[in-house]
Amino acid sequence: MNATAISALVYRWRPETHTFHLRAGEMTPTLQDVSMILGLPIQGEPLCINTASDGWRQQMEVLIGMAPPEPPNKANRAPVGANYKWIAHHFAQCPPEADRDIVRTYTRVYLWYVISKTLFADSGGKLAQWCWLKALTVLERQWSWGTATLAYLYRQLDDGCHMTGTMGIGGCMLLLPVWSWERIPVGRPKIYQKMPWDVHENVLREPTWAYQWDRVEEMTNDPTVMYRQYTKELDTLTTKQVDWEPYGTRGHFARHVQDLNPKCLAEECPPEWQHTDRALHRLDRKQQRKIQNWPDHHKNHVTAFEHCLDVVRNGGYVEVREFDDVAFNDYLRWFLESTRIELVKRAYDEEILDEPIIFDEVAQSQYNRLVRGGRSTSLASSLNFVVIYFLIS
Repeated sequence: MNATAISALVYRWRPETHTFHLRAGEMTPTLQDVSMILGLPIQGEPLCINTASDGWRQQMEVLIGMAPPEPPNKANRAPVGANYKWIAHHFAQCPPEADRDIVRTYTRVYLWYVISKTLFADSGGKLAQWCWLKALTVLERQWSWGTATLAYLYRQLDDGCHMTGTMGIGGCMLLLPVWSWERIPVGRPKIYQKMPWDVHENVLREPTWAYQWDRVEEMTNDPTVMYRQYTKELDTLTTKQVDWEPYGTRGHFARHVQDLNPKCLAEECPPEWQHTDRALHRLDRKQQRKIQNWPDHHKNHVTAFEHCLDVVRNGGYVEVREFDDVAFNDYLRWFLESTRIELVKRAYDEEILDEPIIFDEVAQSQYNRLVRGGRSTSLASSLNFVVIYFLIS
């Protein structure tokens, strides 16, 4: 993972809309990416549980036989959960003579450890939260792990874009980098060797899309210098330099995306206009800080989600509209006038530029194609030179 490039991208995140704001428009990981990159199930019961922490140690003892001791000094009281070292110390090896119940307990703790490390990592990187073990109370329960992973990543990005100091960002840090590398030529690493794509009789054993990025070059340059470079590259990124459909067009997706309702890929009609200041804060976390009974809070959304799954199971299909260049340009014009998409102030005025000629358009098309499949946007280096030149002058 290129942590510097991820940091530059995170500062483009807007919690009100759960999207990255770029010159190319709004972009965000979706259920399609979760399905393709992680291979997690989208169908299933929404993972929406009560997060009240009263008596969590007693509940953990009932579930797995023990719980972390409460620190003697209340000032050192840790969040609700267990340290990874504590888990490894007590549950690293299942006893050979263990009965079925003991094996299930160790299985439950192992799954808790794995999903807390990979799908639901916290920003500190040391704690497995109690709520994920609680979700594993009944191992046979068919949760929609894909939707939970995406929602948790959104929540961590909401926190991450406001962070200061040395705190990290939580969430699935396999999903976000691969999503970025597939679409945006900023911080994209060099692939050392393309691995052969194994074909199994059981499709559940086939690699996911992330397998293509299994062996990549590590970024070893100065993070401070590269952060400025990535920031400028994101400032200059255009719509023609983004790969909007890295998995192929509709109808040519891999197995993992087949359980997606088309509503997850495109809306049947544009959203209605909303009063931004009031409506968006119903979606962000300003009014959610004291909520613990999430099943009750999200019951309408859960019902709508279950309806979508029923449509999929019954073979329903919502026609996806063809891309409309005029509509997209209208949206982009409104978007660029309504939000901030540059972190580095321009050193020139666009009004002084000449109108493009046919040769310029052909050359630009070829340039965009090379950038789209490359690892950086070279225009950012020129912009950096211009800024430095004018500052020195």
